[in-house]
Amino acid sequence: MENVNISINGKNIEAKPDWTVLEAAKAAGINIPTLCYYPFISRRGACRICAVELEGSEKLIASCVYPVSEGLKILTHSPRVLKARKALIELLVANHNLECLVCRRNGNCQLQSLCEEYGIFEDRYKGRKRPDYMDSSSEAYVKDHGKCILCGRCVKVCEELQDVNAIEFVERGFYMEIQPAFGNTLDKSVCID
Repeated sequence: MENVNISINGKNIEAKPDWTVLEAAKAAGINIPTLCYYPFISRRGACRICAVELEGSEKLIASCVYPVSEGLKILTHSPRVLKARKALIELLVANHNLECLVCRRNGNCQLQSLCEEYGIFEDRYKGRKRPDYMDSSSEAYVKDHGKCILCGRCVKVCEELQDVNAIEFVERGFYMEIQPAFGNTLDKSVCID
């Protein structure tokens, strides 16, 4: 199959026909931020941080799942995209435990880096947060629910790379969490550690 020609931020790019907009941008050296994206698992477009503007579309698209096609015109950092991205990050932070200074990932955290890049230094949204607790029952790792942003990357890695299906999304809306089935702790799940 022949490559397709697209435009990203006014730059003409030749992309492979089975690529997504995100893959085409990465190949061209154009950075589009992501949180839920991981190259070795299927894409879900869950976090929406990779949203970009598609010429002729009223809605922003998730670049990690949107396939390239001939003639696409994409903007990755338009005012509309930046405003939406900042709002999405602020919503993620609103339910985060914000203990960055004492977190072992301090200085090596994608969410923290995005907050710095988009000028987010406080929690704008006050109110009730999802339950914040730790599951340290496993010998292999600790699941800190207060730091989970529900991107689903861990669920997909467990399902697709480990072929175990030990964790899943449970509940809906505000009460949604990622945990083993039936509310079990990790030590009582099929987790292989």
